[in-house]
Amino acid sequence: MIAEAISFRVAAMQGRLNRLDEGADPASMLVFGGTRPGAGTDPGVAALATISLTRPAGTINPATGELTLMQEQDGLILATGVAAWCRVINGEGAFCFDMDAGPEGSSAEAQFATTQLYAGGALRLVSCVLG
Repeated sequence: MIAEAISFRVAAMQGRLNRLDEGADPASMLVFGGTRPGAGTDPGVAALATISLTRPAGTINPATGELTLMQEQDGLILATGVAAWCRVINGEGAFCFDMDAGPEGSSAEAQFATTQLYAGGALRLVSCVLG
């Protein structure tokens, strides 16, 4: 039964990865401060930073079914604030999913070297494992 569950998780994550890689541009992670709104709804504020993901946007561990997203390079911090959540969009700019942001070692899906962001700086994604 466990093997079937992992097989199902791998297939689900492959579907998510395929969706992320749709479009001419790479997928992106938009980083926001404040309270996370409902999935796919207008955040009501501008993103603090944007991180371009690699193409493909990540890798799937076949033993666990976990999807690890990877950044292309450090993201540019556009505004000063504290990172609290992220919205991931595909290469067409379409909503894919939202997730929590936090410092390295936290329980957040997207973990950053720092969550205190300063405009003009760089933002490094330390870990982003979904599963």
